[in-house]
Amino acid sequence: MPSKTFFNLDDKKKNKLEQAALEEFSKYTYDQISINPEFDS
Repeated sequence: MPSKTFFNLDDKKKNKLEQAALEEFSKYTYDQISINPEFDS
């Protein structure tokens, strides 16, 4: 479940994080996934 911090992000950052997660989950197994995108301010 997303944290309170996630829900406080602006829509652009939420979408960027969601896209990064989708890409990771489509390429790797659960144990190999790393969600550490670099966000621009």
